[in-house]
Amino acid sequence: VGHVGAASNGAAAGEEDLNTASGAEAEGILKARELIGQMGCAVPRLSKSQIIDLEPLVSAGGAEYAERVHKLGHQMIARLLALKRLSDAVEREANPLLGFKAPPVHGGVGRDPAVRWTARDDALLLLGVYKWGYRAYEEVRDDLELPFSCRAILSAMPPPLAASDALDALPVPPGANGGELFRQNTAGAVAAAPSFLQEKEYRERVKALMDAVGERERLRQEREAIEAAWSAEWLAEQRADGGRPAKKLCTDEQQQQSELKRLWATCGIPE
Repeated sequence: VGHVGAASNGAAAGEEDLNTASGAEAEGILKARELIGQMGCAVPRLSKSQIIDLEPLVSAGGAEYAERVHKLGHQMIARLLALKRLSDAVEREANPLLGFKAPPVHGGVGRDPAVRWTARDDALLLLGVYKWGYRAYEEVRDDLELPFSCRAILSAMPPPLAASDALDALPVPPGANGGELFRQNTAGAVAAAPSFLQEKEYRERVKALMDAVGERERLRQEREAIEAAWSAEWLAEQRADGGRPAKKLCTDEQQQQSELKRLWATCGIPE
């Protein structure tokens, strides 16, 4: 509360308070400010009445609670930033359930070989996080609106057709029972039961996907900022030259956008 109260009195007071904080506290404050800036928000300033309302909540936890806030506060803000970037990516789609695609995650993080999983399931997993929250494992697992392929009941393999001619069957070496073994296994195949990732694999997969989405959205924001600055500079140069006809200006803007797309594609940056 003391740090927040000092910050509410202005930037100078905030810097003075930052200088008086311990090493861990100062590091946490700086990380939190950086993350808040990445979210496009200003550092919040609390009024005296808000500080009075919050003080009993912080004081009740004692020094240990205050220490945990300073150590873990920036991690909570980082999670909020990750959820905001996921929200931006999902809400950009007119129909997220059909159009949203998850970025690729390499290395098999959070994968269980016994559980059927596809790139489409990664997208559904992120949609479940968007709908239910970061740690809502059971809610995402049991949501029937998310058609995970691993929950589908797979049909059993059909039995092989009876050979009507000797030439229809593959030759089997004398004394071998490979063909008979194959027929027995195929005819006895049973439908695969629905399954899902265990909670440990689920959390690992969600973290890897959220990191990939965050990086993709960060690159997108950087690209949009560069495009906006480039467009503003280009338009300022056109006005300094006395301006051009509107039709010609539109054509030049289209050429500029085409050049930008070519540049991003060359650099491997997603649009």
